[in-house]
Order: sequence, then C-alpha cells, then structure tokens
Amino acid sequence: MAILAGGAYGQQDGKGAAAKFSSVGGMAFGPDGSLYLTDGAAVRKVTMDGVVTTVARELTSRTANDKPALFGGSY
Repeated sequence: MAILAGGAYGQQDGKGAAAKFSSVGGMAFGPDGSLYLTDGAAVRKVTMDGVVTTVARELTSRTANDKPALFGGSY
C-alpha cells in the first residue's frame, strides 16, 4: 500500500503530501479513474497522479426555499 495523497490533518487541495484530508467518508471512482470522496462537508477529487481538488463544499447550513439546496454534511 502506498499513500497517493494527503500528508496531514486538515482540508487543503494540492498534489501528493501537500493535500490534507479531515474526515474521509464515502468513496467512488469516476469514469476517468479519478477517486471521488466525501471529506467532512466537501466532495473531493483525487486524480490518478495524486492531485486533490475540492469539487463541492458546504457554503451554509441554511437556505431559503427558493434557493438551490446546499449540503450540510456528506457522510
């Protein structure tokens, strides 16, 4: 087993050990081979070469009924 990405606790995009994860939950592979995972209230993408980017994250836990839904946790 080898570490592809992530080197310390936190939530930071980056490549390899420069990326940080805080609370990894569900995982799934995309059609391009990238790994998508939940990390706290964010959805993160890890490419096959170890680049981590945040795809979506919680902006607020409350929203008006006429606004797009936001998620408050993706566990």
